[in-house]
Amino acid sequence: MKITLEACGKLSDALPMARQMETTAQTVADFLDELGELMPDIRADLQRTAIARGASILSRSSEIAEGDILALIPPVGGG
Repeated sequence: MKITLEACGKLSDALPMARQMETTAQTVADFLDELGELMPDIRADLQRTAIARGASILSRSSEIAEGDILALIPPVGGG
């Protein structure tokens, strides 16, 4: 299935623009595992990354569907 992936924060360096991707993943967790295999440089960051669809943050067990637009939102630190 095709989904569109958008990256925020420091992940936008690895994915500088929205891109359509083919995936066989059925859940967010499966998709993050697949993305980590394709992009090992960001694999560690994906463990702490939130995934949003529209205004909703998805759990790792959430299902994904054809045409979804998913945003990768890395954690933000500060003090």
